[in-house]
Amino acid sequence: MFRLRPEYFVDIGSQTAFCTIVSRVVSCIAIDARPTPLYMEGLEYRAEEAQNLSFDDGSVPMLTSLHAPEHFGLGRYGDTLDYHGTARAVTEYLRVVAPGGYLMVAMPCAAKSQIVFNAVRIYTRDMMREMFPGFDVLDELFLAPDPVSYEQLLRRTGENIIRSGVYGLLLQKHA
Repeated sequence: MFRLRPEYFVDIGSQTAFCTIVSRVVSCIAIDARPTPLYMEGLEYRAEEAQNLSFDDGSVPMLTSLHAPEHFGLGRYGDTLDYHGTARAVTEYLRVVAPGGYLMVAMPCAAKSQIVFNAVRIYTRDMMREMFPGFDVLDELFLAPDPVSYEQLLRRTGENIIRSGVYGLLLQKHA
């Protein structure tokens, strides 16, 4: 984010700490079903759901959604129940990111996908990569909980050392 320096970024559901820190350098519009009642220069919170964003097509220079999309539609955080919540949110991400713009997303990752009732969806790396057609992968990161290789993440989840790790992607939309 600090290297790319977009004009502003839109964050969908990430932790408040992330938005407050990064908004000191790059202005942020933070979207959440239950927005944080926080008022800071360079940070605006809006009450919306990721599955129905109010932004015009191709208008967002950078969108972030860190460890949030896997919860959309499960009702855990006051959002609308929707089995396809994550897929609908990703469709919105694809729609609103500007050509040449960036998308930074992180979700739980494991050797096999699963839904944990009323909590989280867990994806495989391949499933996540397939969610973002029209985007190139610029960088990726695996955490389990420390930074690891993909193979180490698979080993830890396959041996039930951890239920899932985190797969983070930095993507750029084709111009």
